Amino acid sequence: MKNILYKYPVRRLLKEQETAVGRFKSETADGNYVLEATDCLICSHSEFRLLYNNDRYGIPSETVLCRNCGFIYSNPRMNEQSTSKFYESDIYREIYGGIESESLENYLQRYQYDPGKKYDINTYFVNESFFLFLKELNIAYETVCEIGAGGGWNLVPFMEDGKKTTGYEPSRILCDMGKEKGINLRRGFLEDISGDFDLVILRHVLEHFPDPLSALRKIRKHTRRYLAVEVPGIVECVPSIQNAHNMYFSLNTLQKLLSMAGFACLRIVYFKSNNFITALFEKTDQYSKFSYDCRKEIVSVSKVYNRERAIYITLEIMRAAGLYRLYKKVKQLRA
Repeated sequence: MKNILYKYPVRRLLKEQETAVGRFKSETADGNYVLEATDCLICSHSEFRLLYNNDRYGIPSETVLCRNCGFIYSNPRMNEQSTSKFYESDIYREIYGGIESESLENYLQRYQYDPGKKYDINTYFVNESFFLFLKELNIAYETVCEIGAGGGWNLVPFMEDGKKTTGYEPSRILCDMGKEKGINLRRGFLEDISGDFDLVILRHVLEHFPDPLSALRKIRKHTRRYLAVEVPGIVECVPSIQNAHNMYFSLNTLQKLLSMAGFACLRIVYFKSNNFITALFEKTDQYSKFSYDCRKEIVSVSKVYNRERAIYITLEIMRAAGLYRLYKKVKQLRA
């Protein structure tokens, strides 16, 4: 029982992914990627409860719950220098699905955008929902900057809507891919941003920052008015645990962090189909105004975690006892 108590389910990997994971583990053991301990980002407390000791790729990665405020984060995690190296080397993309062969087609499909789709909180459209969320709010903006833009696919609907767009991306391969599509991409990241923009986008990027509060304060200097954020949320389920994710946000902890950086929440939702949290924030001079009940937060996220742990451990026991196939057959008959 002890060996599965903190284990996170490992998914099946492509051969390319297995090679990349093995290389990352080896380079980490050699000291090329350095891990460092950290206190809670939200409340600065150091007491935590261990939730998982690996990620979905089988990479050793400890995910913990702050015992004081309920924030979930990785501890230890890669330091800032190692994080930059991780993304610039493209090993990140190789682990998270690959860049070559059949995965290249998946990347190219991300540029497809259907302007006829409608905003629906119950259904998440990969290429449309984020833009439709903002469009429904009817805010006024002309210039858009996405940080961590990948191949620039998220900017396509904004371009088609007549906005002036700029994207920053550390990956050479993805940056070149976007440029071939006519997207204004610049190879770089936070330290390379120049100018200011009406709307700044952090779509599945905030959770990757080793020091998100400092990053947000820097981003604020380049934000004229709005900051749009999307993250994998912990609302009705635990988001996929990944070594590159330094933190996992709830509706409360996301708003708290952004308020600490000088942003006020205008609208926040989560999509029931995948638990992604999408939010629009406005630049403000009022800091740390958002507060929540830490005890209730701990109870809430612990309930979600404990439910999933109970299911996982039960299924692992059934596998060990040779009962899992019977369980699957019964489940199929009842479906």
